[in-house]
Amino acid sequence: MKFVDLVAASKFGIPLFALLFLLIAEPFLPGSIQSYCPYVYFFILLLALYQINTSKKIFFLYLLAATAIVLLHFSDLNIAPATANQVRIILEMSFGLAAAINIIWYTADFKSNLEDGLWGAILGFIILAGCFTSFYYGLCNFDPSINHFASISKGLLHPIGTSSIPSAADLLYLSFITITTCGYGDIYPISAIARRLCSIEACTGSLYLAIFIGRLFAMYQNKQTRG
Repeated sequence: MKFVDLVAASKFGIPLFALLFLLIAEPFLPGSIQSYCPYVYFFILLLALYQINTSKKIFFLYLLAATAIVLLHFSDLNIAPATANQVRIILEMSFGLAAAINIIWYTADFKSNLEDGLWGAILGFIILAGCFTSFYYGLCNFDPSINHFASISKGLLHPIGTSSIPSAADLLYLSFITITTCGYGDIYPISAIARRLCSIEACTGSLYLAIFIGRLFAMYQNKQTRG
């Protein structure tokens, strides 16, 4: 119960574990339900942003962007499908990037307590991976004629190294193995811009871990000194 109380007391505890549950459960859900998971993701982001944004105007902009993303996907707004898809992808990338910066900036502030700093740092790391996923997805869908990524296929119907447009799940997997610098090599960038994005994500992941480990250690030392 103490752990549950600790999670509930943190501003980021519930959004963090909701996001972790979504990431774990998504592969086991039917395809018809999986298509709604990105919108659950945006709802979780809104929940986290609501906890930390003192400005109602800023939160209203986030809410407006999330609403526009949903409307562009589900509503017929008399816009060409290709145009609506591009606008939606741009909004998703902007929303994810702004949310990542907002949450990371908040957790980097020494005014936040140790629990908020811990859960917020983990949540920010996962959101960063999601943010780069949206960049990769946008890169693949703005011009589908260009192959930005290749994957090593082990099937009998496709030769090894077949290039194709990866699915959103593949791109999320690529983002996590890149930001953690695992780099298994089963899916990899082949275009110049894709390689640049993956390089930026790998550097961002390494710097993020180094900075926030030092940040959390400093918070802990400060708490011990005051105690």
